[in-house]
Amino acid sequence: NKQQFISLIHTALESGITVFDTASNYQDGRAQKWLREAFTSYCGSVEANCCYDDLLIVTKIGQLSNSEWKQRCFNDATAPHYDFSIPFLEQQLHSVSEAFEDLGKLLVLLHNPEDDIRFKRSGDLESIARTLESWTERGHFIGWGLSSWTGLLSSDGSPAKFQLTQLLNEGETRRFRFFKAVQVPMGLWNSAQVFFPAQSSCSGDEYADLLEVSQKCGIKVFLNSCFLGGEQLPEHSIDADERKLEPSDVLKLCYDMAPGAIRVLGATRPKTIETSTKIFAM
Repeated sequence: NKQQFISLIHTALESGITVFDTASNYQDGRAQKWLREAFTSYCGSVEANCCYDDLLIVTKIGQLSNSEWKQRCFNDATAPHYDFSIPFLEQQLHSVSEAFEDLGKLLVLLHNPEDDIRFKRSGDLESIARTLESWTERGHFIGWGLSSWTGLLSSDGSPAKFQLTQLLNEGETRRFRFFKAVQVPMGLWNSAQVFFPAQSSCSGDEYADLLEVSQKCGIKVFLNSCFLGGEQLPEHSIDADERKLEPSDVLKLCYDMAPGAIRVLGATRPKTIETSTKIFAM
């Protein structure tokens, strides 16, 4: 419901939340426009002293909205939910830039690129990385990065498909200077994947987890800490059943696991958002 969406964003702003998560395919492609409308209505009429400079918007590209995906399925029944081709990404980057022009800082992430079976290693992202570097260099964004359900693991669990040290470093130099962050929607159900030692920490065979390597590379980690708990939890999760936990309990557990990460507000359940904003504001 659009009005409920806007009301919840206003509640979050009033609680001091400054980081928001969205994506080009959320709400069947409407979420970015709704988020802009929520920001402008809040700053224009609810709180005139609100400063856009305080906002950080994290959005993601590379996934199809449900409508786009169904349209493609008319021609190809096996069409995937993603498209990381340069033309499609350029189209989404234009929409992102248009939606959030003059509205705070904007960070753009590739949306679960490990799902694309054509990508087998870090080098497969180079042409995409150059495109994102170009858009950032022209001032559209403050940086770019990766969003990953699995902490960038390959489908077989090890090692990570995208080695951050290889993606970022070329000899002694930084290859992509605008690569700023990795985002992981994390709860108890996938914490073992996030903390799996699958990222090379140096040129040898030593491996570390995503958080350790991100610190070494000087990039930020954003966590959607508790927003997949309760009824949003995948049905196949049996190791740690978050359905029995309140959002505040999951948030605390994930905070204890990764205290240095930045928390992102990206929930859809009103109860989760309201509970989380109270915790964040403490």
